[in-house]
Amino acid sequence: MTSSDSAGENTPKWKKAGDSVTSPLENETRKEVFVQSNYGLTIGFEVNYPEYFKDDIQQIGGPGYPPPNDGDYGHAFFYLTKNGVVTCFFSFGPAGGGEEKRVSVPFTDIQTKDLNPIPMHARARPGDASYRISEPVTAFRLRLTQAQEESIRKEAERVRKKIESGEQKYTAWINDTCAETARDIIKKTLPDIPDGSGQIRVNGTLSRVHLVNPYMWHKNMNEKYKAVRKIFPNPILYENSDDPLSAFEFETIK
Repeated sequence: MTSSDSAGENTPKWKKAGDSVTSPLENETRKEVFVQSNYGLTIGFEVNYPEYFKDDIQQIGGPGYPPPNDGDYGHAFFYLTKNGVVTCFFSFGPAGGGEEKRVSVPFTDIQTKDLNPIPMHARARPGDASYRISEPVTAFRLRLTQAQEESIRKEAERVRKKIESGEQKYTAWINDTCAETARDIIKKTLPDIPDGSGQIRVNGTLSRVHLVNPYMWHKNMNEKYKAVRKIFPNPILYENSDDPLSAFEFETIK
């Protein structure tokens, strides 16, 4: 046997499949690898003034809380990801009027049964569905299915359009705010998400009804899920940007 014959016997044989060349005959079985996408929901909170949350009541202005006649609204937002890339960012806040998150303004003579009277900053005003993140964030990360991610994203896009058109405004005194709006969007797909409702005290007046607020929602989430804390590198997350909390794993929804 010549050296060329010997080389031919040791060379893998290839077979034709249509016009393409497939693997050697010794490895006829072709393995297909399916990469499963990972979907997640991150709910973030700016709740950095615990002195304004006592006995499950969020304080917004009034004496007895340092500094006097002040308080903290807090903030809640969420974003969705697919394979570590942001697919949706929703952060509802006021587009104008009043200071960001921390307010101290005089009350008007408008009367209501629950908040008596209504401060100027609590009246309806234009909203912003991409309200910037400016404080350290405490977040909770939940693993989603593709269907859940698509459902939450679709509802967030629907509400965003209402905000951008002016149909839905940021109205604190009827609880049309960051936490309530974000929670309602998520709850349509995840009905067992913690409720986040509690009383608030505005300039010494205690609300008669329970309202969704960032501090109470954060407390409810913290009782059920693991919190992570981070300073966001960017005030707004854009679609197709990297997940800033990718180092932290998602939890199974309980």
